[in-house]
Amino acid sequence: MKKERITNEVRVDHEYVGDVLLSLNYFPTTQRLTVVVLKARKLKVQSISGLWGPLVKVFFLVNKRRVGRKRTAMQKKTYNPVYNEAFAFKVSQDALPKITFRILVVNKTSHGQDEVIGHVTLGQHVTGSGFSHWSHMLAALRKPVAMWHPIVPLQE
Repeated sequence: MKKERITNEVRVDHEYVGDVLLSLNYFPTTQRLTVVVLKARKLKVQSISGLWGPLVKVFFLVNKRRVGRKRTAMQKKTYNPVYNEAFAFKVSQDALPKITFRILVVNKTSHGQDEVIGHVTLGQHVTGSGFSHWSHMLAALRKPVAMWHPIVPLQE
């Protein structure tokens, strides 16, 4: 891991472990926010013996507290899984600034502990592609906005 100093903030360049394609869509009239997990690519999977496959967990956080969780089906033995799974959450317009989504990419194995590949965070109070995607969704209400996100490995 390499650190670069840019003005007053520190940007950390993480090891590349893959990308995930997500779509966001908000309907103000029905107060529904839909997260669609479309696909992932070039996943760096450590454990590939026995039955294995990546899946995605979507954590719904309000004020940094988890209030909901959904997950995709496991895609067996692939580094480039296609999911096309949509998850809808009830979110009032007043609550939008308090919402964060944490997307966890996991390699499910048949033997023992699941391997966490990394995560992506989406919301108004995050940085990088997660904030950019959130802003595009709010600017294009009622229209799905898809964007690739680099998966950030979890710090040990």
